[in-house]
Amino acid sequence: MLVLTSICISSCESLEEENSIRNAEQDILGEWDMEKAFKNGRTVGTVFENPQIGEITEDWWFFKNYDVATEDGNHTLIGAWLLTNDGKSITISISKPASKSSAHTYDMVKLDQLDMIWEHELNGDLYRYEFKLSSKETPSSVDEI
Repeated sequence: MLVLTSICISSCESLEEENSIRNAEQDILGEWDMEKAFKNGRTVGTVFENPQIGEITEDWWFFKNYDVATEDGNHTLIGAWLLTNDGKSITISISKPASKSSAHTYDMVKLDQLDMIWEHELNGDLYRYEFKLSSKETPSSVDEI
């Protein structure tokens, strides 16, 4: 009986984690506006002060096919996103244009239907990015941005 209970608990926890990731994947879909960015708790006034995000502006689009897009003022940056660590982290890999390619993993501090917060440590500095959902109505692909 103890073995059956242990199997059920283990299976139930695994199912809960899987459902949690599925829900998070649904919550992240859409267009997000970066409302605030912080470096070591201090507001970052311009994106150029923030080497972690470089020239990336405030809008991010997350698509169902795991594509992601943002803009830097001159280019649309395109890549892929993936929730990792049981939905506690998000990895974003920018691949186009090649001159802007990068990959970063962020701790997912908060993700719900309206708010998303990422944190990331880089060279001893803690960066925090706070987003608000702008729209669930996103283009169907990055080609339409």
